[in-house]
Parts: sequence; structure tokens; C-alpha cells
Amino acid sequence: MGIVAFELPLPSPKLSPNARVHWGAKSKAVSRARRDSAIVAASVKHPTCPWKSATLQYVFTFRENRNRDEDNLISQCKAYQDGIADAGIVENDYQLTLLPIIVTVPSKTKHGVGVIITQVE
Repeated sequence: MGIVAFELPLPSPKLSPNARVHWGAKSKAVSRARRDSAIVAASVKHPTCPWKSATLQYVFTFRENRNRDEDNLISQCKAYQDGIADAGIVENDYQLTLLPIIVTVPSKTKHGVGVIITQVE
């Protein structure tokens, strides 16, 4: 069984389903997030990849302690999932099963999204 873990920046607020931004600005944010995810995922890719299926869990760390809508957090990370598939971790992003997200204790110095991908045999 393989495990791949890496850190990404928090997704752009422009990627939120509740954001009211111009389609061009959203498109640029999607492209940037997808590219960043693909580059980082490819650099830590497991030797047995691509996997037929895998689980994916996000671990969010924010600067401040506020309530956040978990569905929106997952939606903001859709481009990250596409980048993971682009990197060859899984054959297609529909093969990723999302596990419940984790929101950690706020940190003034470390914030971002931890991504944990585990191969399903």
C-alpha cells in the first residue's frame, strides 16, 4: 500500500462556490491551483503510481479560528484534485474517495492544506 503526502497553499478565495468573481479571474485561479498541485504531487509521486483508486484527505490549517463551511473547503480544492490526477498519482480524479476533512488548531506561522493520498488495493 502506498501513501503520498504533501503541503499546498490554502486555495484562493476565488475558488469558493460563494465567490462572485469574473470568470477570467476564476479561470486563472483554477489554472494556478491545478498547476501547483500537479508540480508538488509529481515531485513526491510513489513509485507504484498511477493507482487504480485511492483515498484523499485534506488537513486545513488557518491563521485564525473561525467557523468554515466544510463543503466549500472541499469545493475550493477541486482544482487540486485535478492536479493530482495530472501528476499521475491516480489514473483519473474520479478514482479519489474523499475522506472527512480535518481542520487543525490555528497557527500564525504555518497555514495551508495538507494532502494525504492513500492507495486502495
